[in-house]
Amino acid sequence: DRSPEVAGEDGLRSLAIAYGFLEADRLGRVVTVNELLRGDASPYQDEIEACASAK
Repeated sequence: DRSPEVAGEDGLRSLAIAYGFLEADRLGRVVTVNELLRGDASPYQDEIEACASAK
């Protein structure tokens, strides 16, 4: 047993940054990591969920 190389919180923030580029493009503005973590800037994700629920 050993600790993971990256803590879950760090991994989540890294993923939010990666998706932040897509969300910022859809919004046409800069978004913050905190906005992404709160779900306040999610048009890209909303589009994916809408497509998934339409099936």
